[in-house]
Amino acid sequence: MLTLAVYEAPGRYAQRSNVQPHLVSMRAYLRAHYATQPLLNQLYILGTSQCDTTLLTNAERKALLATLQQNQQADGGWNTFALNHHRQVDDSPAPTASDGYASASAVLALDKTR
Repeated sequence: MLTLAVYEAPGRYAQRSNVQPHLVSMRAYLRAHYATQPLLNQLYILGTSQCDTTLLTNAERKALLATLQQNQQADGGWNTFALNHHRQVDDSPAPTASDGYASASAVLALDKTR
């Protein structure tokens, strides 16, 4: 999300010479760790990839969109657990209903790809 904020900052902030080395480092980090990230984190990269087309290959983008579609609930929303696959702290069953956080994250990322 921080990378997206840098690209969308006013005044061509991302183009400044003192910012470019940091973007290069951030890009390298995101590329190096993309495959091991939960789907929820990959959505942030998808959203940012409209500003920096080097963040995802076409194959990664297509695979991510397909996976996102597979995880969409019958009601049209998404579920945070399905996108994040974290263990419940109290070992309770994972929720299965769509929720606002996951649905909003998915919709925002998808909107950025248009």
